[in-house]
Amino acid sequence: MPNPPPFTPLKPRVHRKRRAAVAAGPPPPLALTLISADYADVDTTLTLVFDRAIDIGGLDGNEIKVDDQPLGVRFLATGAAMLLAPTTVRIELVEDGGIPDGDDVFVNASAASGIIAVAPPVGGTWGGATDLSLPFP
Repeated sequence: MPNPPPFTPLKPRVHRKRRAAVAAGPPPPLALTLISADYADVDTTLTLVFDRAIDIGGLDGNEIKVDDQPLGVRFLATGAAMLLAPTTVRIELVEDGGIPDGDDVFVNASAASGIIAVAPPVGGTWGGATDLSLPFP
């Protein structure tokens, strides 16, 4: 009788767990884009125009500053704010102290200004501005 073939152990099956599919969340909202900005020294207002409709309900004017170097004055956007159009806000400026004299007028605003988009895509916030010369553009 011939010898039986040598015994070869079977390889154990490896059971792999399938990863649960991760649903991609919605894309983050697009940032709100400033189209134009204008400072009126006669009535000390700042007018901002954006690329889509905005909500100013959470506006924090302490986060928006206008430096009028020719006058030597810094203003905060803490006065009354009014929507002139869905994309446009006019904010009354309140004097906040003196600054060194110069030739420029510019605005500084942080991303915490509270101006947000309400038109699609909803939820984008204005990232603010740093030393943006006025009028803009």
